[in-house]
Amino acid sequence: MTDVLASPGLHRSGKAPHRPDAGWLRSASEVRPVADSRINDSIYLHRRLAEPGTQLADLAAQLQNLVLLAPNWDGAGALAVSLESVEMAASLIPLVAGWPARAQLVPTRLGGIAIEVHTLRGDLSIELCANGETEMFLTDVVRGLEVEGPLRRMLEKHSQVVAEIIRA
Repeated sequence: MTDVLASPGLHRSGKAPHRPDAGWLRSASEVRPVADSRINDSIYLHRRLAEPGTQLADLAAQLQNLVLLAPNWDGAGALAVSLESVEMAASLIPLVAGWPARAQLVPTRLGGIAIEVHTLRGDLSIELCANGETEMFLTDVVRGLEVEGPLRRMLEKHSQVVAEIIRA
């Protein structure tokens, strides 16, 4: 079994991660302006209120970078991150920032945002889809569990596992 810390870029399952390579952020000429001031205000507020170096500040900065991605940010036709997924992520940042495990916000090819946590215990990915749907992907090494499905159903069935992963 591959350890996620020993081999960055691979999940324990051996599958490719949901996130793109580290070079997904393009130059300023390849980013898009965000017309929705509610999004800008929300991100600005998170960044302004956060202590530098905290998970809240890191997540707000990551979200700001995702907002700026232009279509085709990966060079392979990926969609720009949807404003709906940005709004969902902005509303979840304060909650996620309180998790003991470090979280990352990463773009998905279809215009969504994934909130990802990778620990020795397992992997958790909550995908905020461009169409407003939410999905969860969960791998627990201790239980030998690997499941995915709609967020609400997954939390109803696996809330204890999620708690153990984010505390690991």
